[in-house]
Amino acid sequence: MKTVLFLGHEYHLKTKSSRFFIELLKERYDVTCVFFDPYTNRYSDYAEGIEYDFLILWQIMPERMEIEKKFKYGQGIIIPMYDAVVGNRSIDWMQYCDFKALCFCKKLYDELVIYGINALYVQYFIGYKGEFEAGEEDSVFFWQRKQTIDTNTLEMILKDTEIRHLHIHKAMDPKHSFELSKTLKWDITFSDWFENQEDYTECVLRSAFYVAPREYEGIGMSFLEAMSMGRCVIAPNNATMNEYIEDGINGILYDIDDLKPIKKYDIRMIQKNAYEYSKQGYLKWKSEKNKILDWMEIIEKKPIYADQCIAMIISKQQDRDKQNSYYSVLNQWLSLRQRGKSLSTYFECSGYKTIAIYGMKDLGERLCEELKDSGIVVSYGIDRNYANINAEMIVVSPEDNLRPVDVIVVTSFFYYDEIRLKIEEKVECPIISLQEIVGEFYAEQANN
Repeated sequence: MKTVLFLGHEYHLKTKSSRFFIELLKERYDVTCVFFDPYTNRYSDYAEGIEYDFLILWQIMPERMEIEKKFKYGQGIIIPMYDAVVGNRSIDWMQYCDFKALCFCKKLYDELVIYGINALYVQYFIGYKGEFEAGEEDSVFFWQRKQTIDTNTLEMILKDTEIRHLHIHKAMDPKHSFELSKTLKWDITFSDWFENQEDYTECVLRSAFYVAPREYEGIGMSFLEAMSMGRCVIAPNNATMNEYIEDGINGILYDIDDLKPIKKYDIRMIQKNAYEYSKQGYLKWKSEKNKILDWMEIIEKKPIYADQCIAMIISKQQDRDKQNSYYSVLNQWLSLRQRGKSLSTYFECSGYKTIAIYGMKDLGERLCEELKDSGIVVSYGIDRNYANINAEMIVVSPEDNLRPVDVIVVTSFFYYDEIRLKIEEKVECPIISLQEIVGEFYAEQANN
């Protein structure tokens, strides 16, 4: 059985919005799931060094250099979400030019095809097993997830309706907070995360209306589920909502940038149309979903420019990361100097009296100058270009026998891991990067 490494967004462990696709993959593959938290920049535990037949990136798109460093795989597949990429012009799609792309949004699919990416477009539908229930025509269910669509928005678009009751499901997306309009005149009830799906469904069914929670969607699991239950979904006229909803027929669309009261429609007709539309859509999804797995199996040659293009992208990413790291260290170091703090204090508190400096360019010279009149002795420098270094101290090659010191400081910190592995068998002292020293000392002083 072929293997898949599925890399997804950690928040989906809570929303379970990627579960349907993982279950589809398990019908044919041995699937390992890893989840990434973009707010802490951390991955969940996974076994390193294993090579997978497929690597699938669900919504998250790390830089290619990071992917190549962390994972081993045969074919790569990206599944980008429209709401995550719309308006984000910093995305370099060409770094994934040798990946396939699965799109649940037609608008995004059309864009990727322009870039020459091998893309497949599918529409997902949710299968609701219950019978049609109309719900109360003067009641609205609103799951507020972001601040861009809030109760002020509802007040404007529902101004000319006969709504009397509003149920607010307060389950906000990360980094978003809830604030209630002070001018609401409706009867209001609240809920947060339900203990089980049945309780959520029962709550949604009480209302004829369902207000879609986001201005854009990747797939739109919440509004698709509401449509499958026969709710009249009110949504912004943006993808992916407007790829499913026809205004006044199976839902209601409005312009989020020009809020106006929605028109009066035959709500019961819209509800029944949404229910039937979703039922037929789900039958189509069931009959065609395995085409995704068949498409995954098709092995095609990479674009002839792929290897060269990706190598250039990774090189540029490395240069940018190096510059960012360099700037960060200099900024923290300068801040310490402005507070009258010297790195000599760090070494003294750590019990280091003698040091060797690996990397005798700019940062190595600055460190020597900082420690010159302190009690810390810089015994010697280490540099691959040792013969051309003009310094007051002895500078040796990394290949030489390294004399004992209390600690070796690596100023070429972008290559720290590589340098440490090369010299750690030759010395018994700690090997620490200047980036770590400055960062720790800066954080310590900031907390004092």
